Amino acid sequence: MTIKEKIIQNIKKVQALWLKPLTDFAYVKFFVYSLTAIIVSSTVVVFLIDPYIYYHRSIGLRQVYADSTAMIPGVLKHYEYDTVLFGSSMVQNFHIGEMNKILGCNGVKATSAGLTAETLAVYFETALKHKGSDLKRCIMGIDFFAFAKGDQKIHTRYNYLYGDDLFVPEYFYSKNTLDAVLEAIITNIAYPFDKIARHQCDCNMMFSSKPRYSFGRKYLERDVRRLSVYPTPPPADIYQTFDKLLFKHIRSNPEIHFDLFLPPYSIYFWCLLEECGQFDDYMKIRLFLAEEIARYPNARLHDFQWDGTITGNFENYKDITHYSGKVNTQMLESMANGKHQLTLGVPQMKKRNSLIKEDVRKYKTVYLQLRKK
Repeated sequence: MTIKEKIIQNIKKVQALWLKPLTDFAYVKFFVYSLTAIIVSSTVVVFLIDPYIYYHRSIGLRQVYADSTAMIPGVLKHYEYDTVLFGSSMVQNFHIGEMNKILGCNGVKATSAGLTAETLAVYFETALKHKGSDLKRCIMGIDFFAFAKGDQKIHTRYNYLYGDDLFVPEYFYSKNTLDAVLEAIITNIAYPFDKIARHQCDCNMMFSSKPRYSFGRKYLERDVRRLSVYPTPPPADIYQTFDKLLFKHIRSNPEIHFDLFLPPYSIYFWCLLEECGQFDDYMKIRLFLAEEIARYPNARLHDFQWDGTITGNFENYKDITHYSGKVNTQMLESMANGKHQLTLGVPQMKKRNSLIKEDVRKYKTVYLQLRKK
């Protein structure tokens, strides 16, 4: 028998075996074995890639930083750091490598777009839990709207990632994780060719906005013209929210240094507040923060909202609140030299509030003309 004939004979045997009717028991065995193989293989793949850093940092692949609310607990658990940068989208453009160099620290990010104060508190508690006495410094952007959202939380979708259970079925067998695994694989394949893929693999830029935005006067003015909804007025209990979700942690951790900063929304944001009758409400919040933070020797307040050289430079903005990475660099340098630090408490804050009010008067006419277009 030739080799060709032997091959054909073996193929026929396999075909006959495959086409042979199976008993009910054989079908059950086939199903159980197949399901077990799928579960085991998917479990191993998720554990090895571990896209949300639940068990370990990435093995063999570049770490992909995508969904911040899912990844932050893993970062805070498995990274080496002594400083954490907390905040909303107002904080996401900070470059970690630059921050470490300018401020002389070893930091990571815990930032999320649309961050609420409740989730901010959970981020802090997670860092404290895993780092303990090694956590020396917290840098926090105080976005008013995070504290105006009451008890809202943005991380509850991923509650199962914030614990320390040895085995988490929701992690291994969920669509979220499957999507994250596929994204990790695809992003690594695309890395050499794609700008956004490279960005997603860059630890220095993790959790910042993807590099797709354009900044400049025309984009800011376009946003002013398109504004159709006024900001939600600050709730009456916003001061209690500050105390429960921010100042409580400052009081309870006197050994940790807190650098708090007020992000520089553009002057058109303050014009919008004046237009909708909320300007004085937010001025009162600024005074409250100045008075309260002055009580704590382990906290400093850096106020960037009064500085017209930033808020009135429209080339810095893509909309009325979000600024470019160039501004983030200026803010880091200021934190290092204390240029914008509030050192004289409420009297100094009152003067700065007056400067913001003067700038609103200065730009109000142009702002209202844009609103009519």
